[in-house]
Amino acid sequence: MDSLFIFLGRLHPLIVHLPIGVLILLALLEVAGCLPRVPKLSDGVRTLILLVGACSAAFAALFGWWLARDGGYDPTLLFRHRYLGVATAVLACVLLGVHLLHWRRTYAVTGVLTVVALSLAGHLGGSLTHGEDYLALPQPKKAPVTDPTKVVVFADIVHPILESRCVSCHGPTKSNGDLRYDSWEALLKGGKSGPTFVAGDSAASRMIQRAHLPLDSKEHMPPKGKPQLTDNELSIVEWWIDVGAPKDRKLAEADLPPKILEALAPRYPTLRPPVPDRPTSLVAANALEKKLNVPIRPLAMDSPWFSANARLAGSQFGDAQLATLAPVALALQSLDLGETAVTDAGLQAVAAMKNLKRLSLDRTAITDEGLGHLLQLKGLEYLNLHTTAITDKGLTSLKALSKLRSLYLWQTKVTPAAVEALGSQMVDVRRVRRIEDQIAQLQNEMRRQQFNANLGTANAPPAEPAKPAASVPSTPTTPPAKPPDAPPVP
Repeated sequence: MDSLFIFLGRLHPLIVHLPIGVLILLALLEVAGCLPRVPKLSDGVRTLILLVGACSAAFAALFGWWLARDGGYDPTLLFRHRYLGVATAVLACVLLGVHLLHWRRTYAVTGVLTVVALSLAGHLGGSLTHGEDYLALPQPKKAPVTDPTKVVVFADIVHPILESRCVSCHGPTKSNGDLRYDSWEALLKGGKSGPTFVAGDSAASRMIQRAHLPLDSKEHMPPKGKPQLTDNELSIVEWWIDVGAPKDRKLAEADLPPKILEALAPRYPTLRPPVPDRPTSLVAANALEKKLNVPIRPLAMDSPWFSANARLAGSQFGDAQLATLAPVALALQSLDLGETAVTDAGLQAVAAMKNLKRLSLDRTAITDEGLGHLLQLKGLEYLNLHTTAITDKGLTSLKALSKLRSLYLWQTKVTPAAVEALGSQMVDVRRVRRIEDQIAQLQNEMRRQQFNANLGTANAPPAEPAKPAASVPSTPTTPPAKPPDAPPVP
């Protein structure tokens, strides 16, 4: 029964606007009637308006009382709003009675009191829903801080995300589950179900678990219909929790994984490493190409990024030659060292190529020890280790390369179990499920937008989804009552 009252109470925002509009309209008509040449309300019309206003005000107060059972509201504001709403309904009924008794002076005084009570109740209702400062003049926005040395991760990045997505239901005026996100202290306190996050473990944090639930789930947060966390916002909050949920750490002091760097770079451009100067890189590349007899070319016209292919030099290209690529190290995004004489020691030069995305080391003498030099290549997406001495031990070090998606290990000593373990660490299963859920919703929406027609013809191929037509025929085609028999199959 209690759940029924809560359900009915949620109709309060729909009902409450009727008495507000009716009683304010009555007040305006009464004031206008005092002006010369403006017709006054007749007793019959006034009675009808007052009857609608009084009844709707009484229903609004009743449904609002039931809505309060849902909980999560500021108790002081709720108390004032609740009893001012009841007072408004009572005054509206009294106003109707005074009108029927033709007590003119009492009618005027009661009408003013009704409008005052209605205005105060409406203001408090808006404060409960949107915050106490909802009707206040907006303060001029401060210029965002863009200097990473001054940006505080929680105060300037994480908390604004929580304010925009969570505080409407978990704030000072409405705190579902006694949980608030509007301040650091409130966030640490948690709610009825305990702490909302576990510092150092986002996967075990309730706020993250609920954000990853399917959108249609009752426990998904934010609820369906509310502004949802974007993938970048969710990644930032998860990262902040995983690094210990610090309160005062500066952005410049944080070790940013590639995914977080990409999410924050549009807002803080200085986080991005400087783009290499193309003319300078071209001069250095041309000189090295002639010296090493190795192609070093731009990846695209006018691109600042280059590729180098040492495979053509074969065993003539070793650690010493690799070290000479230092002048173009930051401009390289693709490097092919396959079938060369490069060893573990030479890979120290590769560690300086911070922007490298593709690296081929197949058929070289590298071992597990050499892979440790690759851990600085945070943007590496492709790695070819075919026909090398790499083992399971070396493979475990690659888990730090969070953007690695293509790894070639044919004819190595790596076992399938090690590959499976690495894959489970490299893939964010929660994010994949979230994307799958979004795809499923889009597919359902696509199916709802499609149109199929069946004329009942035997052996007819399935109808293609119809394209939007300029007009619809006025007389639809009627299929035969019984489809003709199918011809025999030869």
